[in-house]
Amino acid sequence: MQAPPKKKKPKKFKSMWLNPFCEEGESYCPFNPRFDDIYYVESDKAKRRYWQTWVSCPPLKIKKKKICCFALAKGPPVKRRKHRKPKTACGPPPCPEEGDCPKVKRRCHKKGRIPPDCTRYPVPSDCRKPLTPYPSFSECRRLKPGALPLSECACYRRPMMCEMWAEFRLRALRKK
Repeated sequence: MQAPPKKKKPKKFKSMWLNPFCEEGESYCPFNPRFDDIYYVESDKAKRRYWQTWVSCPPLKIKKKKICCFALAKGPPVKRRKHRKPKTACGPPPCPEEGDCPKVKRRCHKKGRIPPDCTRYPVPSDCRKPLTPYPSFSECRRLKPGALPLSECACYRRPMMCEMWAEFRLRALRKK
């Protein structure tokens, strides 16, 4: 035979937030202190197993850097170009009194060029270009375009009645 199961007594729920200065059954408690003042207990930090609650920074590694000191540095040697010296052994050439181009003065003309320009330019020739056997595009007489050829899309040019009424209603609304 088995023993009858034991009945467990239900424990009465006790809230941790009840005010100890007032009765449970009272609907109104005149004295309501702050819960921090009632329940806060300061812990002893010295009795803790771990004193430090943050991760400490790793030790700083100072990396050596090469620093260039330009005060003691010397630049590359400067190479100077040798200038050509003029020949002074010979004197300057004598000025020609009459050149190849004679200067002609006339009373009605302006002053001539100093020094005169002696270059010869080509004289326009009497030749004529041969004409092309056909006229250019602008010289052609073009035919005027006639009526467009009939196509099956010509029926779509005339709008349907429902489209006409929709347009009529839109225009009537715009007038108001």
